[in-house]
Amino acid sequence: MKNLYEKNSLMFWDEREILLKDFYEKMLTAELKDCLMRMNSAFNFVKVDAPLFIPRELVNENYTKDDIFLQDFDDLSLRPESTMSSYTYAEYLLNTHNEIKYRLPLVVYQHNKSFRKEQDKTLSNMRLKEFYQIEYQILFSKETKNDYYPQILNSCLEFVKRYVKDARLEKSDRLPSYSDETIDIIINDNNMEVFSISRRKDFKENIKVIEVSTGSDRLVYNKLK
Repeated sequence: MKNLYEKNSLMFWDEREILLKDFYEKMLTAELKDCLMRMNSAFNFVKVDAPLFIPRELVNENYTKDDIFLQDFDDLSLRPESTMSSYTYAEYLLNTHNEIKYRLPLVVYQHNKSFRKEQDKTLSNMRLKEFYQIEYQILFSKETKNDYYPQILNSCLEFVKRYVKDARLEKSDRLPSYSDETIDIIINDNNMEVFSISRRKDFKENIKVIEVSTGSDRLVYNKLK
């Protein structure tokens, strides 16, 4: 990774690093598939590539104009996360009027860029203005008795230990309004957060959501640094 523009948090990635990001996406997807389908073989995984711009009204209220890159002329924002676009696609897939019909349980995921107005001089903790996220929205019926959350936490932790560095689970020091519970995965030797796993409550009343979110930039940084 190289900062060739000499502007903080604007990084260039070489071929080896790009291949490693792709590897992390494939292996994490395989890990989560194995984890979830051991508990419920009905899970479908759907990958989507959504626009990097998002209508301002869909941006979560936790993000203010100080956090996001907002285009005032047409009320668009560069997305601060991929969650809402994944929600939009999940609603489309679950619409019974579509020709191809999906049912719960369902996982919609993306691996693409998000954008936030991070402070300068933050490269040491990889708080970038433009960064890659792998985000999984794991949707299932509210009536489901199986609690997938503990197994997801353990699978993600083992993934980090196996492919990145030694790490630990830690309760998040901030609980967003959209979450009932958020657990982070922290790299032990530098205390960098690399995963955030939340029980979200902002989709639909009858559908539960577990979100698995990781920055593939941070995974690469910790593996190669």
